[in-house]
Order: sequence, then structure tokens, then C-alpha cells
Amino acid sequence: MKRETSIRRIIALAAAGILAVSLMACGGSGSSSASGSTAESTEADPAGNAESTEAPAAENSAASGDLLPYQTVEYLQGETVLADNDSYKLTLTGYDPTWSEGDDKGFKVSLKVENKSDSEYSYMITPYDMSVNRQPTVYMGPEIVLQAGDSGTLFLVIPEADLEKYGISSVDEVSFRLQAMRSDFDQSTFDPEKNDGSLIQDIYTVSPTGNELPDVPQIALADNADYEVIFDNEILTLSVSKDPEKDFTFIAENKTDLPIECVLQKFVVDGVEQSSSVISGIEIPAGAIADDHGLTAIELTQFGDVQDLWAASEISFLLLVQNDDEDHDILINETVTYKR
Repeated sequence: MKRETSIRRIIALAAAGILAVSLMACGGSGSSSASGSTAESTEADPAGNAESTEAPAAENSAASGDLLPYQTVEYLQGETVLADNDSYKLTLTGYDPTWSEGDDKGFKVSLKVENKSDSEYSYMITPYDMSVNRQPTVYMGPEIVLQAGDSGTLFLVIPEADLEKYGISSVDEVSFRLQAMRSDFDQSTFDPEKNDGSLIQDIYTVSPTGNELPDVPQIALADNADYEVIFDNEILTLSVSKDPEKDFTFIAENKTDLPIECVLQKFVVDGVEQSSSVISGIEIPAGAIADDHGLTAIELTQFGDVQDLWAASEISFLLLVQNDDEDHDILINETVTYKR
């Protein structure tokens, strides 16, 4: 079916299983690790074993006197297979700490995707599900369309402005979400609870230096002055950003002793239903505000069908929360309304 690029990109936060917050498509999860890279997948039966070629540390060849601190670090080189399942094979192909294009500069992560399915899929790195050293960052990268059996390249960039803002002198960890959308995907009929494989969203984490960041202490949402709690029960606390000059950003806290998965969908903004507005599912470990990539919070911006969502005064949406296990028992199914 015909799909507009804007819808495909918006569904970058699309409906599988957040919150989703975050977020992600329903299904089993797995992880892989090799040469300082780890991966988490929400698609059923993802490959759990990453393969890596020899990856010696390589020093940037540019003159260090002209570089920022993060550009002078020795980053791992070589290819690492992050996922190899029935749907696709994803390979990390390298890092470029001195990437620039026009006025844009930053730290580039290069990837290769192979479509292993028997259908056409489009692939992209969703722009609002990225972090660097467990700090949120945003970058709108390319989208590629691959026929069955074809391969192509993707990349993401951590903007230099964010690296400077966070005072990052070494890029030790990058987390991102890969979205794969089949050509017959239909947002209007898509059911996150019965994902037929038309929308796949998996999160991966890579470690350019091979160093592991220490655990990030959790912060109770009720104590966060930048967010207002809009839903709270014995299972979940959901908060939204207060800043009226920014798009709505959500954070969720799992208050149970079991992992859960959340989805926000069926958004209504100032009385207008947003047909493409779904924040797809993300898994939240027991007692955590973060997923297991170590993010201190799950923060997602949702644009929907309005150009300036930050200007809206009222939003409502359906909050779905389920157990993150084989049964996927529904724990919460309620409409939440927030007036700014």
C-alpha cells in the first residue's frame, strides 16, 4: 500500500508495545553481546548470539590538536553482528567521531541491514529513541527500502551539540531503536497486541570504547520537578513534561516486581483525534524507571498529526500496560487526560 514518508517516520514511535512509553513492538525479547556491543529485541525469537570480527582499538588519525576531547578517544573498529533472525540481519560496521555534513557535526554509528524476509520492508533508526552515555539525544537519519534478500546501509549521528551539552569526553555507550516496517503496514488497523510482523521495533546498545558505564541511580518520578504525575497506581506511575514550550514527553516507572510493557495510543489533542499517534511499547524492568540500557528515564516525544504539539492545551490517550511475558496479561487499560 502507499505510505507517506512522514507517517513512516512518525511511527518511529509507533505502535507495538509502549508506552510505550518507547514503546516497542510486542514479542519476546533477547540480547546479544560482542566486542562491547549489546542488543535487546522485542521481536519474537530474535537471535541471541552476536558475532564479531576481530575488533582492535583504532586511534583517530586526525590531528588531535584540532579535535574535541571525544574525538581523540580510541574507538573499536571491525564489524559486529547485532542481530540475525528470520526478519533481518543487523551489523555494526564502524564509528566516525569526526563526521560532518554541511553545518552538522557529530559522532556517527554506521550499520548494515539485510532483509531476510520474503517481503519488502523499510528500515530506519527512530529519531526519538536514542541515547548517548544514557543521556537522551535526537537525530533524524535516513530511511531505506529493501526488497526481500537485499541489503543496505543505515547510520545514526549523535549531534556534537548534545555531546558538548552533556560534557561527554568519550562516547562509551549508544542506544538506538531499529524500526522495520513491511510494505503492507496499515496504522489504522494495526494491533500492538497481535503484531503480525508488519511492524518490528528492536532496541540495540553498542559500546564504542568497550567500556561499561556504572549503574545509573533511579529517581522517583514524584520528586522530578520537571514532570507532573498524570497517572499513578500500584503498577505504574506515568508523568509528562511541564515545559509549555516543548512537545509532550512522558516518563514511566514500573512499581511492580515483574517486568512490564506499556503503550500509549489513540491520542486526542485539543479534541482532535490523531490517527497516526502511537507511542509504541517499551519494556520496563521491575522497579525501574529505565529500560535495561540504563537510561535514567524513558522519554519520548510524540508529534501525531499536529505540527506544533507543544502548543496544545489538552491531550488524552489510551494507556495499555501488560506483563512482559508469554501471556501478556493486560494490567492497565484506561484513558488518561492531561490539561497543560
